[in-house]
Amino acid sequence: MKSRGALALTLALALAGCGGGPGNGVTPSGAAPAAVGRVSNDTAGPTYDGCPVFRAKDSAYNKNISGAPLDPQSTQYIASLGTNSSWNNDQVEYLNAATASTPVLPVISKVKWHSMPPEPWASSFIIENLGDAHSFVIDTSACHIYELYSTTYANGQLSAYSGGDWNLKKKFVPYPPGVNSAVASGLSRFAGSVKYPELASGNVSHALFLLVPYNMLAQWSFVRPASDTDQIPYKGPGPVEMPYGAKLRLRADYPESNLGSQALIVVHALKTYGALVGDTACCYGFVYMHDLATPDAFDFSDLNKLNAIKPADWQVIKLPQILQVPGH
Repeated sequence: MKSRGALALTLALALAGCGGGPGNGVTPSGAAPAAVGRVSNDTAGPTYDGCPVFRAKDSAYNKNISGAPLDPQSTQYIASLGTNSSWNNDQVEYLNAATASTPVLPVISKVKWHSMPPEPWASSFIIENLGDAHSFVIDTSACHIYELYSTTYANGQLSAYSGGDWNLKKKFVPYPPGVNSAVASGLSRFAGSVKYPELASGNVSHALFLLVPYNMLAQWSFVRPASDTDQIPYKGPGPVEMPYGAKLRLRADYPESNLGSQALIVVHALKTYGALVGDTACCYGFVYMHDLATPDAFDFSDLNKLNAIKPADWQVIKLPQILQVPGH
């Protein structure tokens, strides 16, 4: 993958995550059921269909931060998010499963500043048909995740604007500064998504991927494990701008009394593992991943109670060194 270089604002806006398809529980017609869906949240760390989701206790996704110190400027960073607390929290993405026998296709880049490796792909695989046309493929034989943005499959050819791929058996390795993935921050949307089998197991044991409203994040600043930004100018109230990749923790005293079982599981994950600031969108939101093998049983009448979370309910965990997109 190559750095995208300087982008026009229109392209930056296109890259900013607008959210996945609506959470209506409907599997697209013609979809071949994926052979995934078994999840474990044991003491060795989260696994998905027998694949570890990055190394256990990896600081990027799997580290318990319930007792981690706050950043000295946590209050100021939260203030920089302003008072917009609108949510679009019923977004569902689709996870396709590949095996050793799945054909491997080259991925044709839609822009000259990105390149992506070949990946397993079948004609039955599902691309999110609303919003950003994300696609997700987990190679269950090699435990490798492939994520694409603005995906197109037609006439036997697979193309995309940008993408990311990782070996799930290893520790999450950030991309070089200035290089993104299928999202502006360079993070894995899959790793931070809520999967229904996790909710069914009663435990989400990793940090969540958090979408933040447009113009509320730093234009050029990020912290590891992020590697890039969407380059949209910050227009919040200040005084300090939240960098991409910042890890937020839900306040320990955030009320739980009115939450159902699924929302409660997510809240416990946010208090224990936190959320990674991963991309911008119209509103705040998490990512919910439907694996096509498990019946889509996200209870959004319950999960949408999380829409009550406001910026003031977050705390910023002590940030590592703040980095800048090269050239800025």
